[in-house]
Amino acid sequence: MEQLDEICVFEVGPVLFSNLESVAGEWAGFDPSWLEQEILKAMAHVESRDRAWRRRKRTMHIAGGTWQEVRTKIEQIRNQAALNISLDRPRPG
Repeated sequence: MEQLDEICVFEVGPVLFSNLESVAGEWAGFDPSWLEQEILKAMAHVESRDRAWRRRKRTMHIAGGTWQEVRTKIEQIRNQAALNISLDRPRPG
């Protein structure tokens, strides 16, 4: 989860930051290829990484509640998958 937090804040957040502040922004989703290209471009520039660090608090303030919901869902899915794996194992005896 820590790695996902870092991706959200330092990779996706800086690219989509302006969208978070706009009520008229895109809310249906983003093309994964486009998003990947934009993240790679932003990460290539030192000033973009510095800007990402400065925007961290603002990004998490805006998206924090939604990100917490996503984190909770991810944890639930992971826990369910782990439970299913343990239930699928043959029982000794």
